[in-house]
Amino acid sequence: LARASCAQMEVKVVGSSAALEAPDGLEITYRGKKMEVSLQLAQDDLAPLFDGAAWAGTQLWDAAIIMVRYIAEQHAGLLERGGKVLEVGCGTGVPGMCLRVLGGKVTLTEQPQLVPLLQHNLEKNFAGDPGISARELSWSTQATRDLLAADGPYDMVVSCDCVFPPVYGESWKLLGDSVREMLVRNRECVILLSFERRKG
Repeated sequence: LARASCAQMEVKVVGSSAALEAPDGLEITYRGKKMEVSLQLAQDDLAPLFDGAAWAGTQLWDAAIIMVRYIAEQHAGLLERGGKVLEVGCGTGVPGMCLRVLGGKVTLTEQPQLVPLLQHNLEKNFAGDPGISARELSWSTQATRDLLAADGPYDMVVSCDCVFPPVYGESWKLLGDSVREMLVRNRECVILLSFERRKG
């Protein structure tokens, strides 16, 4: 077991998979809410793991922890009022789940192969809570328009560590297209991006 803490979040890494040399899950406590988060894709979803960037979505990166702390310090009022939050490229969904604890109405979005993992984590930690949900969103202008047509505008868009060309290629351009559409629908939407500078 390994532990890490940041502000009011405590993270404990649980178990490991010898085949992938990765932890099985996380036990997270945030503002009194205990959450068990799986990091393991189902067997049928392992193939895409090695084909591209999906593996990165099964990790909890420092940029995500720092983002939660920043939002809690700077935008708590928006969340306490039940503001609508969209997390894009959310991976295991930890930031979005923490923002739900803070009061936001949260939609978590990811690539198709990661949505089952998201749904599993939500069922385990937020069963019956209509204030948080998971759905597919592959970044593009049209996909974002379709999402906004169904959901209406969002008050906040969050993205954590989704920009790293050696892994994600030029997908940041598609992320930019999606963000632009969010602002077209709501010019007061708060857009928050966090990422770690890396070599490569």
